[in-house]
Amino acid sequence: MPLPPGIASAVVDPDFWHDYLGLDSRRRRKKDEYPEIANHAEPWSAEALAEWQLLTATPPPDDPVHRMCRLDFPVGPRYSVRLTIHPDLDHELDLVRPDGTTAQLGWMDCHNHKDALRCEELDLIGRCQALADPALPHPGVPALLLHKYTPLTGPGDVGPAAAVLRSAAAAVGLDWGVVGERLMFLADHRPDRFVWRSGDQGWWLEQDGNWLEDRLRRANSGYARLASAGERDGNRLEGGLRPLHTLRQPGNADYPFADMKELVADAWRACRSAVRPGWRTAAVTGLARAAADGAFDRLPVLADALEEAGCDHGLILAHLRHPDPARGAWVVELLLDSEWGSVLAELGREESGRPGRGRG
Repeated sequence: MPLPPGIASAVVDPDFWHDYLGLDSRRRRKKDEYPEIANHAEPWSAEALAEWQLLTATPPPDDPVHRMCRLDFPVGPRYSVRLTIHPDLDHELDLVRPDGTTAQLGWMDCHNHKDALRCEELDLIGRCQALADPALPHPGVPALLLHKYTPLTGPGDVGPAAAVLRSAAAAVGLDWGVVGERLMFLADHRPDRFVWRSGDQGWWLEQDGNWLEDRLRRANSGYARLASAGERDGNRLEGGLRPLHTLRQPGNADYPFADMKELVADAWRACRSAVRPGWRTAAVTGLARAAADGAFDRLPVLADALEEAGCDHGLILAHLRHPDPARGAWVVELLLDSEWGSVLAELGREESGRPGRGRG
């Protein structure tokens, strides 16, 4: 599904990304100054008006309708992930079920609940967009928009995420040398001891019980200084202190655990079905393995071998021939049917080896 015209114009504007991603200490535009992104309008509900007045302490808005940008990212044939962005750049994330009903995954406003997606899920959503619509390459706009809901929790996350974010930033004209450190700082929650757990219910996120004591000790400062004088940045305090904000917890009966499992399964099926078994010739497999070992200069040659094997998938061939190896890395993972992130991690090895933000 192509991006609506308003947001399509915004994503080539550096001001939009600096404000949406929080790359500067101050916004480049004032609040509510992105009205051009709106592609959807709904009447204000009594509940929404009451919340508006509670949060803003201002009279109800004059406009009888609430205008917003609604982006639906299909993930396989049944489910979608919906990102709703408001003109002030507050936003929320929902899962859209096959019957059209929705379930909230997270939101970002003055009361954030943004810890919502695993890195694998973020990457799969981006892959599905690219395979369905070549106008949305991966890594690209979807990954950059949704990564704010994706906390990095360990070295296995950081390498692939760094490769994806670096490539996505370049796709919209952002200089990684300027914005990369800030992006990774905001996403990296290893020092906060966020941990993904899995069970019959699915995946959920929790925080190590000793995270606060450990963080205070590492910061080598008293609680009062951290709590009162700490630099706030997205609910983060000095020394990297940031509590977990998530709906994805076992005790939350409203969280769509079963639907998330189905969505991820659908995403993997959609991605794997894009590669036909007959394409995996000895030449293709050998070149793919070489690329997986770091020979990314062989990706265009791999594309040629795929064509000789009968591959006519324009997106796959274009990604392998693109000068940014991150676009071809995830294709190599599909060709080898390898573990998620194994090739992307090679591209982000430098970032994954760095200590987490805020460590002394």
